[in-house]
Parts: sequence; C-alpha cells; structure tokens
Amino acid sequence: MTDEPDESGGIIKGVTDGAAKVGGAAAGAGKAAVGGVGKVGHAAEDAVGTVVDKVQGAPTDRELEGLTPAQVEKYRKKARRVGTISLLIKVGIGILAIMALIEGEMVWVFAGLFTLGLAFIPSLLRKNYSISIPWILEFLIFFALFLHTAGGVLGLYGKYENWDTLTHFVSTFMLAVVSLTLIYIMHTYWDGLTMDIRAIMVFTIFVAIFLGAMWEIMEWSTDQIFGTHEQNGLDDTMKDLVMDMAGAMIAAMLGAKWIIDGTMKGMTADFGDALNKKVFENLEPVSSEKMPHR
Repeated sequence: MTDEPDESGGIIKGVTDGAAKVGGAAAGAGKAAVGGVGKVGHAAEDAVGTVVDKVQGAPTDRELEGLTPAQVEKYRKKARRVGTISLLIKVGIGILAIMALIEGEMVWVFAGLFTLGLAFIPSLLRKNYSISIPWILEFLIFFALFLHTAGGVLGLYGKYENWDTLTHFVSTFMLAVVSLTLIYIMHTYWDGLTMDIRAIMVFTIFVAIFLGAMWEIMEWSTDQIFGTHEQNGLDDTMKDLVMDMAGAMIAAMLGAKWIIDGTMKGMTADFGDALNKKVFENLEPVSSEKMPHR
C-alpha cells in the first residue's frame, strides 16, 4: 500500500501563515493609526501652545534661567497648560459680559469688560516689557473674578447656597498666593526683610485671614449703611471665615513646596527684578538704631 501525501497539514499551515500575515498587517495598520493619531495630537497641542504663547506670552529667558533642559521643558508645558486655561477663562468672561448685555444687566456688563481689560495687562507686560507676572498668580486672579462674574450674571449666588462659599475659598486662596509672592520677593530682593520658610507661611496665613476678615466687615458695613443683605447671619459669616482660613493654609503649604523645589524662584524672576528696580533698590532698610526712641 502506497503512502498518500497528507494534505491536511499543508492546508492548516497555509491557513495559519495567512492568518499570521493578516494579523501582522492588522497590527501594523493599528500601530500606524495610533502613531498617526499621536502625531495629530502632538500637532494640535503644538498649535494650541503656539496660540497661547502669542496671546499670553511665552516664558522669558529670566524665568528659565538656571534650569536643566528637562526642567525647562516641564516648566514650559506647565506654563502652557495654565496659559490655555487662563485664555479660556478670559473668553468665558467675554461671553458673560455679552450675556449680561443681552439681559440688560449693565452693572455686570461693565464688571465683565473691566475684568477683561485687566486680564490682558499681564500679557502686555510679558510681551512688551519682558516682565512676567507669575502664571499661577495670573490664573488665580482671573479665575476668582470669573467665578464672581458668573455668579452675578447667571444668578448662581441665589441658585446655589455654596457658591458664595466657593468664591470665598478661591478668593482667599488667591489673596494668600499674592501675599506669599510679594513676601517672597521682598525677602529675596530687599535687605529690610529676612524670613525663613516657616515665617513666610505664618505671615501669609495672617495676611490672608486679615483680608478675609476685612471683607466681612465691609459686607456688614454695607448692610448697615445701605440696607443690603450681603450677610445672612452668623453662620454664613463664620462659614466664610472658615473657608478663608482653609484657603490661606493650603496656599501657605503649597507656597512652601514651591520655595523648596525652586518653582517660586522661576515664577517670580521677572516680576521680582521689576519690583526691585522700581521699589526695593530705592527703599532703604530702617534698622532699630535709626528708629526714634522716647
């Protein structure tokens, strides 16, 4: 009996090889598609970043001084992300101003336009005078203004009980970061103030809580003089003060981290130099020996 060739093995092998080739082709196509999507994503990110750099202003050489190439890249990406959000907030404020105009709320129209005008001052300083306002500072200021404007135009203060609490927290956090930045710049450039990180944290908290308390006093005074209803009882006032303290403490801890890892140094480089030339170089420290005695 003669042996007949077993064709089933060849068929199976052919099918297997074909399937492998098809799978390989599919995998290659998938990889190419993912790579293409990745390239499109990177191109879109670069395009957005270019727009943000043109409108907001790219980080200056002074900001990037002393950083390694990896740190420079990280700083640029972070600045672009915050710049993108900041730009969207400005667009949002413009939209809110238009909505207020349509509804005839002229107070909020002027508030929106005034805020929008302020919003582009940091960009002009950065592009025309190489003075860079810290990006986190710029973002927080206009984010707080956006929340307040949105609360007024959209009636969110009346619709949501906690909207006022949110704006108090964000506003005090912003004021604490502003205070922290100014204290750090004074400590860095002016011989009249020398503080360690813990002292800067404590002073930042005190200043922010003081400003929050002054705001509550202003609201109470407005109610007493003009018969408004800015304050809704002791519970509302205490809740606002608690939010003020929470915002101040979080800002102080975050600021300490920025000082330790060098982020604060880069963020305040241009702004600090500008303040130093305009103010601190001409401000002579007053020692205890020069202070008048009784």
